[in-house]
Amino acid sequence: MTFNTEKFEALLEAKKIDEAKAMIAEMFAADLSEAEQGAVYTQLAVAKLKLDNAINRRYKAVLENVVEGLRELKKASTEADDKINLMGVRGKLAK
Repeated sequence: MTFNTEKFEALLEAKKIDEAKAMIAEMFAADLSEAEQGAVYTQLAVAKLKLDNAINRRYKAVLENVVEGLRELKKASTEADDKINLMGVRGKLAK
């Protein structure tokens, strides 16, 4: 018996969490030899790593967008501060 990682990943991607859990439960309920158990654990570990990597890639993309937004905000703030300072200098020179 083997664990169908492609089906498992498709279920997770389709947000069918209960079906994915049932798939895992079915594997642990089966009467497996030690070699089959080892293969299933390996396949589950691979599926978990793929899932973790997908989550981390999405998380990284969100963080990169946030950082870019903060850079733009900092730039706008610096430009506004420069304009305010320039207006103050011009006001002093006009006196």
